[in-house]
Amino acid sequence: MQLIALLKDFFAAGVDTTNNSIGFTIGYLTLVPEVQDKVQKELDRVIGKDNLPSLSSRNSLPYLNATLAEVLRLANIGPTTIPHRATKDTLLNGYVIKKNYTILANLMSVHQDVDHWGDPEVFRPERFIDASGQFIHFGDFYLCLVGRRKCIGETLAKNSHFLFIAYLLQKFKFALAPGQSRPSMTGMDGFALAPPIFKVLITKR
Repeated sequence: MQLIALLKDFFAAGVDTTNNSIGFTIGYLTLVPEVQDKVQKELDRVIGKDNLPSLSSRNSLPYLNATLAEVLRLANIGPTTIPHRATKDTLLNGYVIKKNYTILANLMSVHQDVDHWGDPEVFRPERFIDASGQFIHFGDFYLCLVGRRKCIGETLAKNSHFLFIAYLLQKFKFALAPGQSRPSMTGMDGFALAPPIFKVLITKR
């Protein structure tokens, strides 16, 4: 029974976070259509409109990768790490952490740090593009926790997110539905932060 419960937890966690990642991505691309246009032009140039996107094309799509990273930085779907326990009394940067204290790392504060990002509240995928036009990783960018107990599904989640969004943007355009007010992209609380609920007009390209 315990094994079944653990498997249910893994499945639920994977479905929830992946769905929310896709929802936030569609939300931001709907609100910032110029970014959506850039991603679609890159997809058309690299993959075309008839070939299915695959992971083998990933390194050839730097702007799509940068856009996905920027969405996840702003969305903060997992705003904190899972709880950790201090195994002994520790002094860290002048702070005393007692044995058995529960520790949570605030990943949202890392992704919204003005000193590091400059304009953290702005949706700007270009921050993940270097001078040569290639996708870059920041050392202070954490999506799936850190350390030995980081998310075991990180690679699967990133690959799924990439393929879903690449295929959707290859085939469709997304815009706010007529009469739909501009939503706030502040996440809704849950197991993981969820995107706001709003109506989108989907048009075949």
